[in-house]
Amino acid sequence: MCCGTLHGWHGAVTLVRQRDAKERNAFRRNAEAAWKVAFARKTAKKPNLDKKAAGIDLGRAQIIDFLAADNKRRRTAVSQEQAIEHLRDPLPASSADAALWQPDRESLGDPTPTRRSPTGSPVVAEVEALAEHVVCRALDDIRTELGGQIPDKVKVALADHFWCDLLAQLAHAIDEGLKHIESVPDRLTDWVMKSREQSRWQHLEARVVRAAARSVWSKLRFVTFSGMLNRSLVLPVIRLLAVLMCKSPERHKAVVEHCVDPLGKGVLAKVKEKLVEVLGDWLPKMSRSGA
Repeated sequence: MCCGTLHGWHGAVTLVRQRDAKERNAFRRNAEAAWKVAFARKTAKKPNLDKKAAGIDLGRAQIIDFLAADNKRRRTAVSQEQAIEHLRDPLPASSADAALWQPDRESLGDPTPTRRSPTGSPVVAEVEALAEHVVCRALDDIRTELGGQIPDKVKVALADHFWCDLLAQLAHAIDEGLKHIESVPDRLTDWVMKSREQSRWQHLEARVVRAAARSVWSKLRFVTFSGMLNRSLVLPVIRLLAVLMCKSPERHKAVVEHCVDPLGKGVLAKVKEKLVEVLGDWLPKMSRSGA
């Protein structure tokens, strides 16, 4: 059981990597049709969940199209700098110092990931690296924390918005600044525990959340230091993975606020107005930009 680690992103990556755009085009057309259907019904003026979900699907279609176009360009050895410019989501100065991304001693024993090509990996490869080498491997540390086996009840709870919330809170922490890197796992644990309580998602013990937070933070620094992830793309890649992984962002405020909203300047610019129309209360940056 993947415990939610394979939600969403795996299918999206498959679409991105297909050279034939037929299925990607179908995904986008279905999203556009769902938007029209949601607004064809006579409902209250306040956006309902159907309208919010339709907006999110338009956003996901836009993300998939962006990743596919970037992947195609990279096959012709175009520099990664173009993707970095388009994402327009740089690390804040307080999080950009390379010294903050030095791995801890525990992670130095991990297998060294493959380094990027001279022109940089496609952004979709960075999304995969984050999912496979950071998120999925964190399950091993949870298993260790629980004595070698993850109970079914914990597996179900982990699949209930845990990983996407952890990624959203991680993006939030990096965006706020990494002046005290040793406190990042504790901050993530506190934010995730509060988020789960407020959203009434299935309960997880704090020690499980803390084990995952420590693991993800440690492994993220390692794959960045080793060269598998471009430090300039860490923040947007975390956000892209969270949006693709979340089973229902329209119900998940942290994912929308910390991951969807900052992508409005670049990847999601074309659908920004529609997103603000249905999720404006959770999109302060997009709303302020005059969408």
